[in-house]
Amino acid sequence: MSYTQVNRAQFRQLVRNQLGSGGLASSLWRDTELNFLIQESLRFYNLLTAYWKTRATLVTVANQVWYSTPGTITSNMRISFNGFPMRAESMYATDFARSGWESETTASGGDVPTRPRYFVIGGLAKLAIWPADAAGGNSLVLDGIAVTPLLTADASFIDVGQEDMNHLLDLCQHLAAFKEGGEEFKASMTSFKSFLEGAGARNAILLRCATYRKWLGLDTGRRSRPLKSESEAVGAR
Repeated sequence: MSYTQVNRAQFRQLVRNQLGSGGLASSLWRDTELNFLIQESLRFYNLLTAYWKTRATLVTVANQVWYSTPGTITSNMRISFNGFPMRAESMYATDFARSGWESETTASGGDVPTRPRYFVIGGLAKLAIWPADAAGGNSLVLDGIAVTPLLTADASFIDVGQEDMNHLLDLCQHLAAFKEGGEEFKASMTSFKSFLEGAGARNAILLRCATYRKWLGLDTGRRSRPLKSESEAVGAR
């Protein structure tokens, strides 16, 4: 997979080529509209695939449970404490299993671990650790999904692989066809499906997502089958 730098002006020209090089493509979509479509495609792709990732480090504070995550991270994927990986747990499960967990630290003793073992996502920019670090001054390394690059000028660029660029252009074509409507937009569903298949190839977790499978029509056959036999009767059959 080869990566290349593509700036917004080059990206916009690629989108125009995808839409057609004739006069209609130049007059129907203004540069500002295409810039919006490009940014929307980048955000959607990052949402489905977590394409852009980043790492951040926090320093623990003595007995502190909740921490704010840096604004460069939109979703935490992995967290480690001093190099030891931590397990993710839900707020509901943690409250249900251990109601007083927010008051426990590594110095609590008993069955409480001597180093933080779990992290809990409390919101887009909040996380908690259990147990809290009683000493403080240790490191929490966060690996997460980065904020989607914002192309604010024609010279702004992104690093992207060629196959990923093809998927992005497919989505741009589908989004642009909404302005045309009718048969043109209907025909663009093929491009949208191609984009989704590309996103699924990069992030296999999508294949387990009901919404994603519905978009691709993967469960159509299963939904069309009756839940019960039409000729049910008592006894063996």
